[in-house]
Amino acid sequence: MGHEQLDALLDNWRWPTPTRILHSDFLRTTETAARIAEGFQLALQPEPRLRERHFGELEGQADDNYPRVWAHDADSAEHGAYGVESVASVAARMQGVIASLENALHGETILLVSHGDPCRYC
Repeated sequence: MGHEQLDALLDNWRWPTPTRILHSDFLRTTETAARIAEGFQLALQPEPRLRERHFGELEGQADDNYPRVWAHDADSAEHGAYGVESVASVAARMQGVIASLENALHGETILLVSHGDPCRYC
């Protein structure tokens, strides 16, 4: 999400006000969470389980490798081709985050800042 998009989202916030912000500890999500936290005057709380999907041997390689992984994803949510974290594993990880937060922080409004694939799979 770009800076202008985020500013517009914050200016027109229409959801319950968060009481806590948890974010992936990767740089871009930390930066996004920091801008949101500033707007709501909240502290940041890194949560490594919100990290992006691990792409195994393709990690850090060109983006044009993603379609190869996604083709395998379409065949099986359990595949680990190229050493990638499976879709099923990402979904379980994200569902685990949400379940643990619901138990530990019941009654709070928690904003999670993560990445495209993890958000899609949970």
